[in-house]
Parts: sequence; C-alpha cells; structure tokens
Amino acid sequence: TLPILSMSTLSAKRRSVLAGLIILSSLFFSLPVAAQQAPGDFIGFPAGFDRPGGLVFGPDGDLYVGSVNTDAVQRFDGATGASKGTFVGIGAGGLDVPDGLVFGADGDLYVSSGVTNEVLRYDGVSGESKGSFVAAGSGGLSGPTGLTFGPDGELYVTSTATNEVLRYDGATGEPKDAFITASN
Repeated sequence: TLPILSMSTLSAKRRSVLAGLIILSSLFFSLPVAAQQAPGDFIGFPAGFDRPGGLVFGPDGDLYVGSVNTDAVQRFDGATGASKGTFVGIGAGGLDVPDGLVFGADGDLYVSSGVTNEVLRYDGVSGESKGSFVAAGSGGLSGPTGLTFGPDGELYVTSTATNEVLRYDGATGEPKDAFITASN
C-alpha cells in the first residue's frame, strides 16, 4: 500500500505549492491538444505542442507560447487563438526547455533555455536564431525561467537553482549583479 499524504503534516508553503500544482495540472491536462477549436475555446494546440510554458504577446499582437517538452515556441493569433504554427523551431539555436519569453525594445524575442542555462535571442519577425544573448551560466545563471526587461532597460532573469533574480546589461547580455538573492 502507498502511504497517504496528510496535508496537516506539510508546511504551509508546501501545502500552497502542492495546491498550486494540482490546480495547474488539472488546467493543463484538460486543455485541448488537437489543432481543432470547439466553440468557446480560445486556443487549440497544434500537433507536437507539449506542456505550455512561458507566454507573451508580441508587438504584432500575436501570442507566443513556449512548448517546454518540444523545445519550440508556437505562435497564435492574438484575437482568435488560432494557431499560426511554429515561430521558433524545435531546438533552434540550442533551445531546451523554453519557459520564459519576453520581447525586447528592439523587437527581438528573448527566451530562457532552462537546460542550457542561457537566454537565447530570436529575430522578432522571422523567429530565426540570433544566438545566445546571456551566455550559459553567465553571472551564475542556473535554471532560468522568468525574464523581463525593467524600466531601466536591463534584463532581469530568475535563476531558480540559485534562488536569485540576476540582472544583465539590456544591450549586451553581460552580467551586472544579483538583483535579489535568497538572503534578501
């Protein structure tokens, strides 16, 4: 027999995380996986789309969604949710677990590559790789997920394995500092 997990034996933080995972898993596993859309559905996922991760609306109004298990970025019509196909191809530029996406002021798409510990840059119109913007492990980056450009123009990236938010030069991708650390 399997042991029964009692919520009362878990810390408040772990109960909260567990509840969130249950809600997220029920949400993701109930989403349609076919490209067909039923009335009332916003997004029907195209074939090969597996575990939606980060998402961002682009300057063109379309919705871009990282497909974590297929290492690609899909594009959807921002008004209807209809698939417009793959924007960044499977593994393009070394992409592996695209969990964070953001468009820069330059119009390019920046994507966290969780397994390779870097931030990759893609042409915001064609989706073609422009290479690594934040080099692998640069500034201590490990397990990047979320990322955003701040009002100061700098790039902020969550480093989940080090419990930090790291700051990078928004023009060059060079590390600046740990903006938030586990001790903050």
